[in-house]
Amino acid sequence: MLFRNAREEEVPMLMGMVQDAVRHFRDSHIDQWQHGYPDADTLYEDIRLGRLFVVEKAGTALGMLAILTEPDPSYEKVWEGAWPNDLPYLSLHRVCVSFRHKGQGIAGELFRGAEAWGRQQGFASFRVDTHADNRPMQRCLEKAGYVRCGLIHLVGGAEDGAPRIIYQKTVAPAESQPPESPLSRI
Repeated sequence: MLFRNAREEEVPMLMGMVQDAVRHFRDSHIDQWQHGYPDADTLYEDIRLGRLFVVEKAGTALGMLAILTEPDPSYEKVWEGAWPNDLPYLSLHRVCVSFRHKGQGIAGELFRGAEAWGRQQGFASFRVDTHADNRPMQRCLEKAGYVRCGLIHLVGGAEDGAPRIIYQKTVAPAESQPPESPLSRI
């Protein structure tokens, strides 16, 4: 699988993924993405800013996420709990996997790709939030090594004020990684 920047021509297909997720959330009584977010304009803007990424296999995008390098205003005030550190961080948003490819480890690939990309940019801390009723995403985050840190309320946007569970993962920065041994490829 390949982790890469999303392309504008993929937005209609990516919006199909989003619409499937919106329907699933609605049918599961999860009040997440039920107020017009994310929309196609959001994805086009993410692509223009170089922050929307996909995991692809055989030329087809199977999942997406946005990586934001600027501090997230929603993460400034933690209502319950606390962030484990104050390192500069990347925030991961708009995580979505094609319904046809659920259960195939695509979300894990998205997180691994985002973390590798972030480490190359000098980041060692990654933050993400999700709805309290979105248990599949919570399990996925925990499986990927993210630690539940507390509760925030979203600031701005279509879901302003909505509570979200926050997670963080801290990894070793790329420059502190030991050099790869030629034997590790065998």
